[in-house]
Amino acid sequence: MIQTVTTTTTTIRMPLIVIVSIILILLIIIILIKRKKS
Repeated sequence: MIQTVTTTTTTIRMPLIVIVSIILILLIIIILIKRKKS
């Protein structure tokens, strides 16, 4: 029971980390584009 819970949390965490990193990269790109325009 405990093992299944830990495996599910790890499988849920990995995509979360990927999503967060993608959002951060997108934010940085948007900031760079805005700075170039202004």
